[in-house]
Amino acid sequence: MSTVWNGPYKPNNPRTIHGAQKRGWHVVQVPRNYMDRYDITWLGIGLWASRHSNGYFLDNFLLRQFAFERDEDASKFIFQFAL
Repeated sequence: MSTVWNGPYKPNNPRTIHGAQKRGWHVVQVPRNYMDRYDITWLGIGLWASRHSNGYFLDNFLLRQFAFERDEDASKFIFQFAL
């Protein structure tokens, strides 16, 4: 299930990655081998995202995806984890 980490919940926030995509949020795919290659956990990636993002975001462990409300947060995440 997806989780909102940053800030209090707003009733109009999406609860799933698909819902966030429909609302125009920026979806980022984390590569499958990233956690093995750099010895980091999914929780560590989530903590990094909560500390370094200024807007709301969702994550989904099974799909290895994050959805960010702001494009600046998505860009920071891509440069850190997806390249």
